[in-house]
Amino acid sequence: MPELTLYSKQSCPYVQRAMIALGEKDAVYRIVYVDTAEKPDWFMQISPSGKVPVLKISQTGKPDASIFESSVILEYIEEGLPGPKLHPDDPVERAQARSWMEFGSAMLPELYSIWIARAEDDFVAARDKVAAKFAYLAKSLGVGPYFHGNRFGCVDVIFAPLFNRLEVFESLAAIDLLRPYPKVMAWSAALADRASVRQSMPKNHAETLLNALNLTEGYAMQRLLP
Repeated sequence: MPELTLYSKQSCPYVQRAMIALGEKDAVYRIVYVDTAEKPDWFMQISPSGKVPVLKISQTGKPDASIFESSVILEYIEEGLPGPKLHPDDPVERAQARSWMEFGSAMLPELYSIWIARAEDDFVAARDKVAAKFAYLAKSLGVGPYFHGNRFGCVDVIFAPLFNRLEVFESLAAIDLLRPYPKVMAWSAALADRASVRQSMPKNHAETLLNALNLTEGYAMQRLLP
């Protein structure tokens, strides 16, 4: 088995994706935290974009290999490590899963835009855009508990960090985006209860997340202040 090192920073949803997938494969790996505000030279050598996650793969008799971009790391974890399959075997279903992974990836910055919007009009527009995505998603979900029924997969890996952050944000700003969509709520709850998802978050997840983000000046938070 290769020796794996995952380069990370606190509260990064893209790193969390890799951690969830590695957990599903029951892989042994080491985490190294990087100060991305002052990136060391050695890190820039393995991450041309200067971003995390980066997964370093060390194998006997071969030079170390570093993989960057979370979607590519997920593909390596799926194809290169033993354990339960996270993609469907059927090529059409697999392509559809990748489409939903892209859909979920695009939703993450849209979710943040709700809480960083400074003006009410921007807040409402961002909130309604994300709500429309959840409405579309609700129509596409089956019986659950996961996106592909009883089988946990890469689409779940992509959405779990989004739901984790949504739960924290909603607890602060009293914005209930999922309540109109019971299927999405049930899916979110099932993911939160998954061992690999729980283990991918620090015990002080909410505090760490809020410390990493500047949300206090956004309209969503300001409207709650006296």
